[in-house]
Amino acid sequence: MPKVITQPVVKAKTGDLREMVLPGGGDVTTRIWASMRVKLNALNKWQKAGAYNTDAGKDAIKKLTSFINVEGQLFEHAWKDIEVKEALRIRVETSVLLDSFEDKKPCEAKDLIRAVDQITNSALEKGKLKAKEAYEENIAQALRNGAGPAHKITAVDSALPPLRLVVEEETKEGKNFITAPIKVAEKHTEPWAKTWCADDPSYQKKVVK
Repeated sequence: MPKVITQPVVKAKTGDLREMVLPGGGDVTTRIWASMRVKLNALNKWQKAGAYNTDAGKDAIKKLTSFINVEGQLFEHAWKDIEVKEALRIRVETSVLLDSFEDKKPCEAKDLIRAVDQITNSALEKGKLKAKEAYEENIAQALRNGAGPAHKITAVDSALPPLRLVVEEETKEGKNFITAPIKVAEKHTEPWAKTWCADDPSYQKKVVK
């Protein structure tokens, strides 16, 4: 009979979604505005190049339409920090760009993109600040738990990258992938072995002395 292991469900966090710091830095608002900026820039370039009938263009129009119509909780949160007049301006100009793209007509979107750039940069700075505050709070919590956890969390920046389980090397025959654990370990130690002259026949004597 298969063994079934049950675990308690993780309790969902409550509060304003805009206050949540995402992995890699920033917050929800930062990611949404950055994504919309990319789509606006792409539509503007495709329009100038006359590339109207593409799947990417249709997808961008769909996402931007949902964005300016505030469809869904994420888009609702992204618009909350924007002044009413500025939000109305961006929605109207985006709508004009979308209509012109679908009608295959030229449209100047320089001012729109500049406005979205400013909002994105502002959201990015706020996101960085939240990430910094969250990091400092984690350190403070670690300090309350003792020196060990505090050292562990502050040593992340200087930690070595994770070791690869497969090492790629170039040979005369072409690329070769090393998978044998001992050989992989030897490859990882090569930089330090050269630094400490580990291959020197007198290495052991020097270490003992």
